[in-house]
Amino acid sequence: MFPYLAFGHINPLLQLARSPCATGSGVRITFLSANANVPQIESLLPASMSTSVVLIHLSAVLGLPLGVDSTADLSPASPAAKLLKPAVDGTRPQVESLLRELRPHLVVFDFGMQWLPEVAEPLDVWTLFFFFVFVVISTAYLTAPARRVHGPAPTLDDIMSPPPGFPPSLCSNGR
Repeated sequence: MFPYLAFGHINPLLQLARSPCATGSGVRITFLSANANVPQIESLLPASMSTSVVLIHLSAVLGLPLGVDSTADLSPASPAAKLLKPAVDGTRPQVESLLRELRPHLVVFDFGMQWLPEVAEPLDVWTLFFFFVFVVISTAYLTAPARRVHGPAPTLDDIMSPPPGFPPSLCSNGR
């Protein structure tokens, strides 16, 4: 599993790793992450699971302070925040080497590693893009309190329109 270096991305993959399908016999899970995240990931994985965390070293990127290993190390407003992605992209050779060494059947990844399938395919490693954010946004949209106040679950027509009270100026579909 190779989540983006933000705990909002790491945690859903930790949850997936704890699922009954992942904890079955013969399933071994390896997380790839940067230094600052490793102890936290290890502390959240049950000792009974066949899991490990492998350290990856971020590439030096001009403007990204040394020691930055996750979004928690940066303010979202910091100009350096957008430099974490190129640092992750710079791990491509390390990740390719790790895939050759570990020989996994599948790599689960999320936002930010669009190059991973290209690296994995020649090694006969399957990839799965697990982007949970869409689920979160969809759930929030569908279960907005304004949709649920007056009666049953929303209809398809209800869902295709903004909830009551939503500013019309923010709608792009003219509804």
